Amino acid sequence: MSQDLLDGLSNATKSIPCRYYYDDLGSRLFEEQCKQPEYYLYRTEKEILERQSEQILKACRVETFVDLGCGNCEKTEMFLRTSISTMRYPLLNMIDINGLIVEEASQRLSQRLPTLNTVKLVGDYAATIPMHAHRVEPSLFFFLGSNIGNMTDDEILRFMNMCRTGMRDGDYILIGHDLDKDPALLTAAYNDKNGVAAKTNLNVLSNLNNQYAGNIDISAFRHEAAYYPEGFTMKSHLVALRDTTFTLPKLKLTVSVKAGERILTEIERKFPMGYLEQLLELAKFKLVEEFHDDNAWFAVSLFRNVCRNDRTVSGASGLDG
Repeated sequence: MSQDLLDGLSNATKSIPCRYYYDDLGSRLFEEQCKQPEYYLYRTEKEILERQSEQILKACRVETFVDLGCGNCEKTEMFLRTSISTMRYPLLNMIDINGLIVEEASQRLSQRLPTLNTVKLVGDYAATIPMHAHRVEPSLFFFLGSNIGNMTDDEILRFMNMCRTGMRDGDYILIGHDLDKDPALLTAAYNDKNGVAAKTNLNVLSNLNNQYAGNIDISAFRHEAAYYPEGFTMKSHLVALRDTTFTLPKLKLTVSVKAGERILTEIERKFPMGYLEQLLELAKFKLVEEFHDDNAWFAVSLFRNVCRNDRTVSGASGLDG
């Protein structure tokens, strides 16, 4: 689980896996970041789901749901609220690496949607998704919040293969993904005036200290988020303000960082229109319907698993962008 962290901090170009954003404090900070006026992603995706939930459920005709990276389940709750009264045995499988957030969301859902049955699964996708492989009922998977934008093309193809280990042929997955747009809007979203995005990013270092008995001096770093047009990507870094060295004893790791050196903590891809449809065709997922907001800033796309023979798809995408 920590090998990618070891590799990332040992490379010449340093990086930290983005899952380290989401300890208890990081999850709270991200919820606060979503409320910032500059952060259009959350409210725009929510608006699409509010408008299109009945149409999406009509296309799927399912009563079993799997929420990948569920967080506080607020969007999932809103999505299900309009149609749950017509379902006989609605079931939501909640998957997240933060157990506290999952527990709190489950308790809230039991009060607000009392007919909804929930299953709580805490862990990474590789451990939790295959648990659904023996289902007999069709399902709709949720992968919202533009989480797919944290992956490269090859990582997306591997992720979709992983999803298939818990899917039946014909199951659906609903993916929220951000679209390419004015760089000024993108840059502002990850550099809000209240500094919440900065706190969220810097908390990654606190998380490492807590998990691995580290001694990282957080004041030695600052937040940076910038748009890279050649890859249609926002990148978040932690930039060293001075030469610094820290240790993570539980990993037996010592890291030296020079002033001005950047540590990559997250990529946030902004897909050109139609790009994700082409990419997921390589993984044998067919686009059923795609929904946008009025500004075409964000998309929520419904895909269907159509891979009936080969259970895995591999190889680079070969797509541009």
